Amino acid sequence: EINGRLSILTTTFEKNLLNDTNDLAVLFDDVTELDGLTEGELSAAARAAADRGIMGGWLISLTLYTGHPYLGSLHNRRSRERIMAASRARGTRDNGNDNRPVLREIVQLRAERAELLGYRSHADYVTSDETARSPEAVRDLLFRLAAPAARNARTEQASLQAMADAQAEPFTIEAHDWAYFTEKVRSAEYDIDTAALRPWFEAERVLQDGVFRAATQLYGITFTERPDLPGYHPDVRVFEVFNADGSALGLYLLDLYTRDSKRGGAWMNSIVSQSQLRGTAPVVVNNLNVVKPEPGTPTLLTLDEVTTFFHEFGHAL
Repeated sequence: EINGRLSILTTTFEKNLLNDTNDLAVLFDDVTELDGLTEGELSAAARAAADRGIMGGWLISLTLYTGHPYLGSLHNRRSRERIMAASRARGTRDNGNDNRPVLREIVQLRAERAELLGYRSHADYVTSDETARSPEAVRDLLFRLAAPAARNARTEQASLQAMADAQAEPFTIEAHDWAYFTEKVRSAEYDIDTAALRPWFEAERVLQDGVFRAATQLYGITFTERPDLPGYHPDVRVFEVFNADGSALGLYLLDLYTRDSKRGGAWMNSIVSQSQLRGTAPVVVNNLNVVKPEPGTPTLLTLDEVTTFFHEFGHAL
């Protein structure tokens, strides 16, 4: 009964989060407020607004759980603040999508389940069969990491603040400024412009010459696209995966682009689990939230998106 209720609550949480994410998409009616975005990103924002019946506006969808990829390039500080505030407000607005009561019930039921099973807490329950074996071991590891991580963050903050102090109107660095001034410091100190790298990271080349090629070189597996096999959405591509000896291994699905019906972030999930006992081949999906360009325009990834792509593909492997 508890597990059944937790399953319902987890689904409710995800549904509320998705609904509030869509509801909190940030609308701009002046394109100058989006100075710093590429033409492709502006076109995608205008198309997103038009898809909701808003003409002459630019709609920025919230593609990550916290923050947004555009925070690193938007010159307008108020625009960055609006996007960050919307990202952080999800599920906490006293509306039909408020997840706070959902979370409270989840916590209560998890504690009740742990007690019934003889554990001190939910943390003890979930770590009992993991490598750490106990919450104390996890806490000890985090405490060892916390101090040096905090020192590094303070050092970085000082560098960013120095850059902000040099502006025509100095201000104190806040969360919505961090990514933007990180890019400015990187450019000033290392002469690196991550935006200039994007033409080298065309999505199809990253997929074929990067992700798939690495898997072939390391493990001998190959990938053949199967346009005859429909995905669960028109944007989803299906690939059949083969072992080095040519035998079929399974299916790999790539769901690259963001859309209103898709939760934020990037992840891997398994549609069919591999089982030698049952004779089932794996069907796995990689999900990202890349902004879809205009038809006929190549999809150019950021360096962070390329890194995320490889990371999630590692889970798929």
